[in-house]
Amino acid sequence: MKRYVYSLFVLCMAGFLSACSEKSVVIDSPIVGEWHLETWMSETPEDFDVYISFRENGSFEMYQKVETPAFVRYEGSYSVSGSVVSGIYSDGMPWSTSYTFTLSDGNNSLTMVSDTPGAETGVYSRTTIPEDVLNSIGLKSLSVEDVPRFL
Repeated sequence: MKRYVYSLFVLCMAGFLSACSEKSVVIDSPIVGEWHLETWMSETPEDFDVYISFRENGSFEMYQKVETPAFVRYEGSYSVSGSVVSGIYSDGMPWSTSYTFTLSDGNNSLTMVSDTPGAETGVYSRTTIPEDVLNSIGLKSLSVEDVPRFL
């Protein structure tokens, strides 16, 4: 009888602890996907390039070539509240601002407007991040601390 009560107690505790464990994040938004920056402040970027992937699990990866000869990879988590997206890099640094976003062209065009004076606007197109970007030599050789972050 003692074994039965003990076993029942252990099962109840295991169920209680699993119910209290961290729940997985699921972002149900059309922002989920891979994107390429097409215009920044209504102009085609010539001196920089940015790709970003928003995953359904609330993580993001950003590949940017900003003031560097090769792409640099950043990662972290993001959240969506209505039409506002914000994020935190994996080192704990938050994005410089939140962005109000809209989708158009059958959810294949993403416009992000910064929540800052001057409201910086970036327009992204849905795409697959190219293999040469994912495998860029700069991803392995550059220190991310030395590179300004795009978001």
